[in-house]
Amino acid sequence: MPISDRFVSEYVRGIDRRLGQSGFGGPFLLVQSTGGLYESHQARTECVRMLESGPAAGVIGAQALCGALGLSDAVAFDMGGTTAKAGVIYRGKALTTGAALVGGYNQACRCRSR
Repeated sequence: MPISDRFVSEYVRGIDRRLGQSGFGGPFLLVQSTGGLYESHQARTECVRMLESGPAAGVIGAQALCGALGLSDAVAFDMGGTTAKAGVIYRGKALTTGAALVGGYNQACRCRSR
């Protein structure tokens, strides 16, 4: 198991444990880079699916905010310490793609299919 998987696995396991100790009975869900969710047991073994999940979640949040404000078109902007990303809300829907570009490469990592 790659070191990143071990680190994320222990981190997520710790959150799971604390949630259980606090009496939380629901599932602990994490955001994927697609903007969708997956359960913590999946995140512990497939952490690569969380890569770029922050900007994806930002666009989903912007879509919800646009709906609440009655806006159909917007640009969501996510600026971090070293990168910036933009997402588009068009006619009330977040535009998506099946492709990713990481560091200038469209196949920066190989993902296992299950």
